Amino acid sequence: MKSYDTNALLLLQEEVFKEKFLISSIVLNELENIKTSKTKDEEIRWSARRILKLLADNEDRYEIEPYKSHYDEEIKILDLPITEDSKIIISTREGFIRRECLDTGIFVTEDLACKKLAECANLKTEYIRQEQDEEYTG
Repeated sequence: MKSYDTNALLLLQEEVFKEKFLISSIVLNELENIKTSKTKDEEIRWSARRILKLLADNEDRYEIEPYKSHYDEEIKILDLPITEDSKIIISTREGFIRRECLDTGIFVTEDLACKKLAECANLKTEYIRQEQDEEYTG
């Protein structure tokens, strides 16, 4: 079973529905916030609206792992900061444990830092490399 980070869902869209997957309730909250955010560009807001529509139309293709407040203690045990990313990671890990697929479950993200934090929580990860149209000039 795979579990997707918010950015992976925004990028992959209908591709994620090829097999049943898991998402954290935190991811749903983030998508809802992105959908109407005044600080996000129209393309990202559109992507959030689109994936939320796909989720609504394909409820049998995924499961939601609710974030529970006692997960904060699990985050602290791993010596991670309590952030939205760490909440997504720990609820994914707990979801994999409850579904008895911790050894085979894969957390998918486009965020390299989130990938590394997920690995600290002993999750197998898949990193999506997005094509860069522009050369970094920073």
